[in-house]
Amino acid sequence: MTYLINLKKYFGFFFSSIVSVLFLGLVVENMKVSANTGDIIIIEQEIFGAIELPVDSLGNSKLYFGENLNNFIEWSADKDAFVFSNNINFGGNEVLNFRLENLVSAPQCNTDNSGRMYHNTTDKYSYICDDAIWKVLDNDDTSAQAVLPFLYNVSPNFLGFNVTADVKITGENLQNITHFELSNGVVLNSFEVLNSEEAVLHVTTGNADAMIDIIALNKGEQWSGNALKLKVASSLGLNDVLDNFDNNAEQMTEWIPELYPLTLDVGPTANYIYDGGGDNAYDKGNYLNTGGDGTGKKQIYYTDKIVVSDEQAFGVGGKYFTLMKHNIFILSATVGDGFSNFYTNGFLGADSNGMADVFVMSYNGYNAYIKRVYGAGSTPSINHIYLVDSSVDAEAIHEFSTNTNFDNHELKNLEKLATIDNNKFYYFAFALKNGEYISDDNVRNLTEFIVDKMLSSF
Repeated sequence: MTYLINLKKYFGFFFSSIVSVLFLGLVVENMKVSANTGDIIIIEQEIFGAIELPVDSLGNSKLYFGENLNNFIEWSADKDAFVFSNNINFGGNEVLNFRLENLVSAPQCNTDNSGRMYHNTTDKYSYICDDAIWKVLDNDDTSAQAVLPFLYNVSPNFLGFNVTADVKITGENLQNITHFELSNGVVLNSFEVLNSEEAVLHVTTGNADAMIDIIALNKGEQWSGNALKLKVASSLGLNDVLDNFDNNAEQMTEWIPELYPLTLDVGPTANYIYDGGGDNAYDKGNYLNTGGDGTGKKQIYYTDKIVVSDEQAFGVGGKYFTLMKHNIFILSATVGDGFSNFYTNGFLGADSNGMADVFVMSYNGYNAYIKRVYGAGSTPSINHIYLVDSSVDAEAIHEFSTNTNFDNHELKNLEKLATIDNNKFYYFAFALKNGEYISDDNVRNLTEFIVDKMLSSF
């Protein structure tokens, strides 16, 4: 028996595979409904029993309700699931034979997902979103012992405003059941426990200065003696820069193949390196200077991880520090009015053998001026990076000696650096074994890592 149905109210099945909306033939036999043409079925009379649509090709289909058809139940063929357009009120009745959504990792947890629950098929725990972080629902787990988690380090330990980033946690006794919590100022989007000593937190910072506490819990158990600190601020102070390099310099070595074990063989508070470790990387080199050309030369002494004031070298309010960490020599300075240039000089172990070149690059608001002396047989190569805010580039003059006997390398006309918020100067020096050459790609990756992970504030 076939019926023609008016396209009116109450409810209808929409079949998206056909675009035009006209009318259709509806066949009802033994409570089965089949669509012949069109894409809407309107049913106005009561039908008892079941309604069946035994057609696999209908795709995504919606059952609409109401005068304005604003609410619906949709069969989503794409998701292989039913989708409801509004809340479901069970009227106090039980939900029987029910399972949480199964996922291999945490979805995003934010205010839109507050109260959402899921079961993690990787760590075998169930979680609920509390507006910011996923909290474990399971309180009883006899399969895992609740040992205290110990936290040692967070890298990086500084982030700027409105930054979404990954921070690495190292420690002990991290388990699948380990849960992380952060104090106000940073949203913990999700986290992953990589192994018993490492975890990664996916975080988003706010727009205000904050010192964030990071704690770890195993089944509610925590060791309160070492909550890690993550600083959020608009810019780094010089002590923050020192902490970042002191704690995280090892990660820089990933981009430096054949790194030579350079040493401060005259001492950590000297003003030069004698030979750098026995293979004559230097012949009394790595002298650090500012001034000259009528402004008065100022020789700079190493500080061994202490921030010191030196207005003669770095201008009004100028401060700096140096450190040798994981065979990388680092200087960072805050400069003021009166600062104009920075240069190295002295002698290299290459003794006029091999070659020298420069490479200049820009990245994320910084310019890097790189000098490489390499290819002098077994003598270690010497590499410099000067790093400054890119706004000084138009005036900056980059000079270096092509004679590989000399450690001369200068960046001048930097007066503008003292007038901007990011008024810092950075210098890095490292050596490679057997005169190896660090490629443009590796030095670019190294510079980008420094900017992204060490100096992410500006």
